Amino acid sequence: MSEQKSRNSLLCLLDSNGNQINTRREIKELVVVHHKALFAPIPRVWLENQLILFPRVVSSEMNEWLCCIPQEDEIKGAVFEIKKNTSPDPDRLSAEFFQTHWSILKKDLIRFIVKLFKGECTIRYHNSTFISLSPKTQDPTKLAYYRLIDYVNVLYKIITKLIAQGLAHITP
Repeated sequence: MSEQKSRNSLLCLLDSNGNQINTRREIKELVVVHHKALFAPIPRVWLENQLILFPRVVSSEMNEWLCCIPQEDEIKGAVFEIKKNTSPDPDRLSAEFFQTHWSILKKDLIRFIVKLFKGECTIRYHNSTFISLSPKTQDPTKLAYYRLIDYVNVLYKIITKLIAQGLAHITP
């Protein structure tokens, strides 16, 4: 096996008990369990108790900005702000695809985003992600020695940019 291929292969890991995991199925399961624990939802009661500690800083006017439905020019701007030559998303579509075919896609994309911001639909089924593990050390043996890199779909990037634009109106 070449050095490059060897470096890019995940052949063995140690679980939290120090047991060696070396089948693809077990490694996949270990990665999934590990990252589910990292990104587990915060219990709502705990979150509400913590929010009491912070003063409310979003005024009614700021809330209106945050709840605004994005306009066509804002959506187009978000689409064209994404770098063209990024890796394709899990749907195998790159930002360049959306930009090149904007005239064909814009009507459906705008309709979807407007419905999303109105709360009439969800992004749940459009939010697929590739996860890649990049080693932090020369010979990583535990998942903690890997950096998680996720490749999110272009639609998710567009929506994130639109939300960031809304936040830019209310932050100093």
